[in-house]
Amino acid sequence: MSQPILLTDEQMRRFISHGYLILDTDFSAEFHETMSQKIRKVMQAEGNPGNNILPRVPEVQEVFKHPVIRGALTSVLGPDYIMHPHRHCHFTEPGRRVQSWHKDSYWGYAKVRNHHQWWAMIFYYDHAVDEAMGPSAIMPGTQYYNNRPGDETEQDVHMLGGPGRFALIHYDLWHRGTANNSTTTRSMLKFQFVRMSRPTAPTWDHAGAAWAPMNGDGPPNRHETVWQHQWNWLSARHDAGKGAHVNGQLGGLIDGLSADQKQTRLAAADEIGLLGSDAADAVAALAARLGDDYEPVAVNAAYALANMGNPGVAALTSALQNGDKD
Repeated sequence: MSQPILLTDEQMRRFISHGYLILDTDFSAEFHETMSQKIRKVMQAEGNPGNNILPRVPEVQEVFKHPVIRGALTSVLGPDYIMHPHRHCHFTEPGRRVQSWHKDSYWGYAKVRNHHQWWAMIFYYDHAVDEAMGPSAIMPGTQYYNNRPGDETEQDVHMLGGPGRFALIHYDLWHRGTANNSTTTRSMLKFQFVRMSRPTAPTWDHAGAAWAPMNGDGPPNRHETVWQHQWNWLSARHDAGKGAHVNGQLGGLIDGLSADQKQTRLAAADEIGLLGSDAADAVAALAARLGDDYEPVAVNAAYALANMGNPGVAALTSALQNGDKD
């Protein structure tokens, strides 16, 4: 078996911030056509086999042996990842209505959700998908939210393209199936994969660099502190602030935490988080934002506190002990 083709630093940055990546393989058109025929034969003769799609169409395993697919999964889940026994073929017939936005469940246990990269999915489209066929839609950057933002930052992306399109998806990304207004049944295979151990070193094609800010190339809401933390966790690094920038800056950022504009509060919490333990004077103001009505602000505030060391962790512990549901 050939060596896996690992993700680059730039691909990892995009996956961490956006929650998905499109993967290109060199399977032939004939491979996908044969796969599509086998899948449709089973679905039409037996109905949806659910978890048994792999034993019913064992050729699907060839997809997950491909060096691009193995490399992507190794990069985000480590070399000892496993395929989860739950998998599904979404067979969307003409006339199917649009789904509600949702996150997939962990067998009914929502509290299992973890921002760290322990779980991922591969979406595989064995045939070409256009807008009329009800493509999968994802909401980039929402893998860190328990609730949808419900505002102008909800910018969905549709999985369109020729046969053999693959998407690597963070398990907690908000997504849905759109309406099938065509005369063609659209199929998509969804497989889950799980990390088995904590990172001890980067497992992608890592050049050794620290997290590089997205500088406007990320999703609508900025979470540099969150993204940097995920990068460091996957790299087995400790978070570190940039204290040299604290002087003359912290007071204005603390004021920004109480601004009426949610994007001002969001940016202030994010900037404070990047300052690390040198911004300890902001603990009380950040703790007050843990219950912010706009969840992205609360996410940034929580990560900023965690990045401050003992004073910030104490504030987070107090919020948990006091039964703060936010």
